[in-house]
Amino acid sequence: MRCILFMLEMIKEFRLFCRIIYHRVWINLGDSLFYVVIMWVLYDLTRDPLYPSMGGFMFSLSDVLNFFCGPVMDRSDQGRLLVVSSGIQFLIAAALYLLSAKGCLSVWMLVSHCYECPRDCKKGLLFKIKPYGFTVFIKRYGMEELMDCLERNEKNGIVYHREGIWGDYDDFDDVEALIQFIKTGERS
Repeated sequence: MRCILFMLEMIKEFRLFCRIIYHRVWINLGDSLFYVVIMWVLYDLTRDPLYPSMGGFMFSLSDVLNFFCGPVMDRSDQGRLLVVSSGIQFLIAAALYLLSAKGCLSVWMLVSHCYECPRDCKKGLLFKIKPYGFTVFIKRYGMEELMDCLERNEKNGIVYHREGIWGDYDDFDDVEALIQFIKTGERS
């Protein structure tokens, strides 16, 4: 009880402490929302509970490392540690980019598009006809051909988004019919 009274006294007396507490509450809310959204997106994209579980493990890994590395960080120069850790992050990101650009490492799942994936999946957003149809079209004919077809169709009055997210490409139940519509601009 004395501890709670002491905290309340501190909050009243020190405005800086009060601001720190309020900022921490907002930061925790933002972090929690981010965590929930990431887990939701992982499950929605994969429809497999393994990936959100792995994501949860990765999020909690930093807390485990803080427990072990916290005393070491407290004894070191924090400014220098910040510079070194930022440099290491940059080097890792640059190495991933260079390895990916040279074709030594396939990180398409992290930084690329579904149409570059060799698998034919209908997980997440791809269970809907329009995204799946556009992905299949790009796999068959390429991105430039898709852009040319969409531009030609738009000049002919075919609209991608008419109201909200719905447009002329949304009224299909068959992927092949959608692909034919993209190519020709005519409904079969």
